[in-house]
Amino acid sequence: MLIVLPPSEGKTAATRGQPMKPTQLSFPELTKARSQVLSALHTLCASDESLAAQILDLGPKQHDDIRRNALLKKAP
Repeated sequence: MLIVLPPSEGKTAATRGQPMKPTQLSFPELTKARSQVLSALHTLCASDESLAAQILDLGPKQHDDIRRNALLKKAP
């Protein structure tokens, strides 16, 4: 399975609103896979920033993305 994520450059993070809920997205048959990817990404980024950078192939300028991913489940 290939998971394609959009680039994050130039995007402003939301400051208000409810966290994203996989059950509210289109194509409900993907809810389980989305939840698994979200959980794995959150766990990786919340536990070891340098390992996350290596696995996600992120450079030093992208370490803020790791921190944002660690907060993904609660972010608006």
